[in-house]
Amino acid sequence: MAKKINQKEVVEEISLLTPPKRISKFEINLVLDLLRAVVYKKLAQGNKVHLSNLGTFETFFRHAREGVNPSTREKMTIEEIIIPKFRASKILKIYLKKNYDPITKSKGINE
Repeated sequence: MAKKINQKEVVEEISLLTPPKRISKFEINLVLDLLRAVVYKKLAQGNKVHLSNLGTFETFFRHAREGVNPSTREKMTIEEIIIPKFRASKILKIYLKKNYDPITKSKGINE
C-alpha cells in the first residue's frame, strides 16, 4: 500500500535536492503555500492551471439533478456543485509507467 506523504516530508525531500544553505525549509514551505494559494484563486476564477511536466488543475460544473436516497428510496434533488479535477501530464504518466526521470531524461532515479 502506498504511503501518504505530508507537506513536511515534501519540504524535507526538496531540501535534500537543493544545494546546502541555498533555500531554507521555511522558504520551501512559503513557496508551496503560495503555489497552493494561486491554484485555489485561479480555479475559483474558472481558470485552468497547467504545471509543466506535472499536470493540469481544472474545475467542472455538475448541474443539479434528481437522485434517489438508497436507504429510503425517496426522490431527492442533488445540488449543483463545482468539482476540482487534476489531469496528469504525459511525462508524469510515462514516469509512473516506466520509472522515467523527467529531470535527467533517463530511466531510474536515486531514492
